[in-house]
Amino acid sequence: MKEKNIIKSYFKKFLTIVLAVALVVSLGTPAMEVHAGNDTTVIRSNGRTFYLKTYRKKDYREKACLYQQTSKGKKLVAKTGYSYYGMSYAFSYGKKLYFNYQESNNIKVYSYTIGKSGFKRERNNLLLLKRYGNYALGYSIFPTDISPKTICIYNLRTKKVKILGKGYDPKFIDRKIYYAKLSKDLKTAYIMRCNPSGSGQKVLKKIKSRYCMFGFTVGKHRASYGVMVSNGRAQSRSVSY
Repeated sequence: MKEKNIIKSYFKKFLTIVLAVALVVSLGTPAMEVHAGNDTTVIRSNGRTFYLKTYRKKDYREKACLYQQTSKGKKLVAKTGYSYYGMSYAFSYGKKLYFNYQESNNIKVYSYTIGKSGFKRERNNLLLLKRYGNYALGYSIFPTDISPKTICIYNLRTKKVKILGKGYDPKFIDRKIYYAKLSKDLKTAYIMRCNPSGSGQKVLKKIKSRYCMFGFTVGKHRASYGVMVSNGRAQSRSVSY
């Protein structure tokens, strides 16, 4: 009886949607762009306020518009066209705002210079995370599954990239970089620490496993990760150093 009531409820909802669509079609639709949704990110840099607004169509294509708050309201200073790429704010450095422009594993970095107009492509095959001083952490190869990502350091001044290796969870902690680096067979892991420039590499902990390891979360004195055991089962583990 309960199952029949649920089916009736779903049928009523479905009938309501069909009737609503039929009504719209019969009345006609206005010639306007339809947005399935949008998001806004507030950015404050150099004493100014910006808004990164994403407009999303029903086919999931997006465009990003960057507005600057002025005394006369919001002024459009940069925008992208509609595509399946999504833009997100990374950080600011000097008079530049940095953005990731990503579709699946295709990644690019764009910037906007305060006081000018338009986005500028900075680099392909780079996803920015966080920065400290002139250096930013990021990924140069970004798989969409749980595989290790290629961790790198991007020098914002020279625009050069230094590869640290394949691994997980790079982050700045107390002016140092911490991350997990994995061997090719994923059965040996190294918890690493280095300077923001990539110098002074130090192995904090070496972990060996008979199973493949993945999904590391790295802290200053402790890391957690998963191992893929038999029959596709996963187990969580942790280690101190």
